[in-house]
Amino acid sequence: MFPLSETFIVIGLFALGIGVGTVCLFALLRVSWRLGAFLGIGAAALVLGLVLIEGDLFREVTTAHFWSLIALCLTPAFALVWALVVWFWVPNMARGIALCLLPALVIAGAGFARQTVPDDICSQSHIPLQIGQGEYHLPPELGGAVKLEGQGGFLTYVTGIRRKEDMRRLCKVTEGGHTLVKADQMRIMPSILAYPIHLACSGDTPAQFCEGYQGHFVRRIGSLSVMKRDETSLRHEMSQQGKTKAEGIVFEGDEASGYMCKVVPNTRRAGHCRLWKPLGEDTVVLITSLDSYGTDDVEVAIAELEDALAFYLEAIAR
Repeated sequence: MFPLSETFIVIGLFALGIGVGTVCLFALLRVSWRLGAFLGIGAAALVLGLVLIEGDLFREVTTAHFWSLIALCLTPAFALVWALVVWFWVPNMARGIALCLLPALVIAGAGFARQTVPDDICSQSHIPLQIGQGEYHLPPELGGAVKLEGQGGFLTYVTGIRRKEDMRRLCKVTEGGHTLVKADQMRIMPSILAYPIHLACSGDTPAQFCEGYQGHFVRRIGSLSVMKRDETSLRHEMSQQGKTKAEGIVFEGDEASGYMCKVVPNTRRAGHCRLWKPLGEDTVVLITSLDSYGTDDVEVAIAELEDALAFYLEAIAR
């Protein structure tokens, strides 16, 4: 339930703006409908003008930013329309104010319910997943993302206030974390969630998955993906096979198992590396390192990836 999610904060501000705006406009309309209408239209025009002035907002925004802008523009317009409806149909001041607040309460309540996560295994410990023939238990501290079988996008599974709506959905499909669900892919981003992982593994009572934890497992690992093997899984890695060492690529192995490193030209000093291997007949694991700027030999970099891979596979197998 708490802390509140980032999405709900936006929804809550939208509801607050509607509630306060509607009540104020309704009160002004009771005094003078011309004054209320003028202030409502003026507020809507002002907000829209401020958004349009910032032209970059419409060129490089995420979906969340886009809907936030839409909500910002619609708040005064919706408040004005609803205030006019209440003013026209409800002559009583007290009942009118109560009715003015109704949409805000409904919006806030619905948003709050969507971000409420059950206190169960799924929010406290892990969610059980089946990818191919393998079974895994993903802890939320690892900051994973799950692509359910047959679904188009990823659902974020992480502690804290980010994407609690996704965690709620994963809790629902796993029945609180008690039911194994099929997934096409599971992705972990250690470098992005380094602090939560470090916090979980360095306290007085470390999390169960922390056995064997070392700091560079989060600082230098970009991502780890467990996925069904298909013709697109390793397309990028296979595209590097024909490149030569002079082009800054060291490639060993094949589609079943291997590694690829970008290196300092004409050396074995590794930068960004990828390692992949099978986890069964129909599943593959892919782990990537961050660019180490040529500080390690390829053999050392691959050995570190092997150690990190062993740690994370053990962590999600518990």
